[in-house]
Formats: sequence, C-alpha cells, structure tokens
Amino acid sequence: MQYPERPTGPLVMLTSVAPPVGAIEPARQTAADVLLSDGSWEAATVLAWHRLAQPEMQALTGHRIEWLVQLRLADGTESWYQYVSSCLRQHDELI
Repeated sequence: MQYPERPTGPLVMLTSVAPPVGAIEPARQTAADVLLSDGSWEAATVLAWHRLAQPEMQALTGHRIEWLVQLRLADGTESWYQYVSSCLRQHDELI
C-alpha cells in the first residue's frame, strides 16, 4: 500500500472536512485571504458556505464552529473547511 506524499511548505490553518449534506449558500464576497502555517496569508476564492444544524467545538482550539466554507486555493485545489474568523479574512482587510 502506498501512502500519498506529504505536502511540503506552509499549510492552510483551517481544518478540512468532508463536503456537507444540505443547503449550500453561494458566496457573495469571493476574494479572501487564508492564513498559512508560516504566518503568511495566501489569496483564496470563497465558493460557498454551509451553516451547520448543530454547532461543533474544535477539540484542540475550543473554537465554536457554526459554518463550513468551500475555498479554491491559489494552487487550484478546492475543499471544504471549518470556518474560523482568525484564519480567513476578506481580501481587502488589513491585519
């Protein structure tokens, strides 16, 4: 059995999740920046949102997760993530 290669370089600081089941809301603001593990910000495109029926708590951080966000990253990959406001900002916001 072959394991996939580990990604190299900075990683997205949002937790990836399986695509949600249920209503998906298209994004109104699509230009965003996502926080990377080296402290830098990378441009991303917000594709959609999904509100969780039951909020979840992240075990390690204690963040209350109420939304999932679908992002297209700069390398073209698309995935769903737990939304944490400190790790995703509108593209025109200042730090």
